[in-house]
Amino acid sequence: MLKAFVEKLLELGKVEQFTFDSRKYTSKKIWPVMPPISAAFVAHTLTGVKDYLVGNPDGLNLERIIVQVQDHQTVEVFSSIYPTWKDRDACLSVGISPKAFSFGQFISTEEMVIALQTYFVQTDTTANLMKVVGNVSDDTNIITKDDGIAQEVTVKSGVVRLEKIDLPNPVSLQPYRTFFEVEQPESKFVFRIRKGESGRLPGCALFEADGGNWQLEAVKRVRDWLRANLPEEVSTNIIA
Repeated sequence: MLKAFVEKLLELGKVEQFTFDSRKYTSKKIWPVMPPISAAFVAHTLTGVKDYLVGNPDGLNLERIIVQVQDHQTVEVFSSIYPTWKDRDACLSVGISPKAFSFGQFISTEEMVIALQTYFVQTDTTANLMKVVGNVSDDTNIITKDDGIAQEVTVKSGVVRLEKIDLPNPVSLQPYRTFFEVEQPESKFVFRIRKGESGRLPGCALFEADGGNWQLEAVKRVRDWLRANLPEEVSTNIIA
């Protein structure tokens, strides 16, 4: 009985191979024994990609290397496909996670002034926004008129100064959202300012208004930077 039981187990453990419709199949799931691979290097700048491929410390065949711009914050470098298992190695992984501005949320005027100087490329538009936001305080009387295209803001300080400021919407800004080696993509934002309620400070907010098209532009700029700075053998194998 025991012998028959053991023989039955051995029989059940066998992996049989079949051919059906000119394709090969097995009776059980089998797992390949893969050769050892090295872990990919990690970097955080496009310059790191350039330094790795120009120096080529691993002796890679640069004509077979593929550089993939996965998104506006990630670039991967892959080897060519190995014929045995039809797989490839990840040689280098480059990614950034910049601290981003919280779009779509009303924040205090003080926080907005700091954010405009911290999270955005400084332009005439950011300077104009800071002039508006910086002149609003907790004792400021704010009157707004909004027709959906422009928001007219009347800022009254005390009883002596009354100023009307037209804020065209959307405004064009350049937040820091991709690699610093490339020019940050410009996109449209709707700026809003509103009175504080129940003794709270006035609030400001920026709402994204380009449907995410800036990400496509960022990927294009990263790809163009890589094509211009990587070795010629690699420049034709950049995927974005």
